[in-house]
Amino acid sequence: MRAQKCRNNLERKLLIQSLHHAQNPARAVAEAVRVTTPGGRLLVLDLRKHDEEWVRGKLGDRRLGFDDEELNRLLTGAGLSDVKVGVGARKSGDPFTVLIATGTRTHAITKTRRHEEEGD
Repeated sequence: MRAQKCRNNLERKLLIQSLHHAQNPARAVAEAVRVTTPGGRLLVLDLRKHDEEWVRGKLGDRRLGFDDEELNRLLTGAGLSDVKVGVGARKSGDPFTVLIATGTRTHAITKTRRHEEEGD
């Protein structure tokens, strides 16, 4: 899962309701950070941890969301700074809460770090 290198990298990358479907959420975040220019921001919208097991079979969810700290660790572990995680949406009676997480890429990823992320 490697994003194609764009001629003009955007300063913002979005991962919207995708991490709970990813086989390896940490790798998905690392890839989004890799293609974000230094100074650019990553925005993640995903589900807070829940107990709705039916989504695995019906919607193909691999995970039942993330707790706030776990999402924070995913972003900081990928090299982002100024990471913030908070509730984006919550409807009364709805079992799902949407978390919004943001972080800034403050430096270039070194070759060594890139190889570690890719598993080389």
